[in-house]
Amino acid sequence: MFKWLAKKWAVNDPLPETVGLIVKISYAAGYFTLTNGSREVAYLAREIALQYPTALVGWGIFSKNPRQEVEVVGNEEIFKSREFIGRILKLGLVSSSVDEPKKIKEVVGAMGIELKSIIVCAEGAHSRRCKLVWEYFFPNSNICFHSVPAWEAADRENPMWLQRYWRI
Repeated sequence: MFKWLAKKWAVNDPLPETVGLIVKISYAAGYFTLTNGSREVAYLAREIALQYPTALVGWGIFSKNPRQEVEVVGNEEIFKSREFIGRILKLGLVSSSVDEPKKIKEVVGAMGIELKSIIVCAEGAHSRRCKLVWEYFFPNSNICFHSVPAWEAADRENPMWLQRYWRI
């Protein structure tokens, strides 16, 4: 029952013809590795980015990871960037659904880039609410969401309380 409802709730828009930016929502890092959500969303973004070789790929690092030591943040950065050399927009530290589009808007605005189409890769239970936030920040852009199943992102070690158990 929960999986059926989660599938219906998740946003998986049709992919557009052209894309200027692909964004990987951050779902934190645990003590020694990425959370399931961060890893699965990164895999999804990689699959989509292969279809759009000229698109930039943006991502941030969750600012409330349990350890901000070099090895944890470094591992998150290495994992997220190794596939996208030369195409990356690093946002720095982010902590909410509002931080990520706000930082993207600042970085892209400073570069003078106009984004007509954005694909956001997210976790399914988070995607519907998150899409509303992105549409607010980018009212003149086509915002397309693609989601990983909520149960694949669940992680008891996730420092984000609501991400620990997908049914919540």
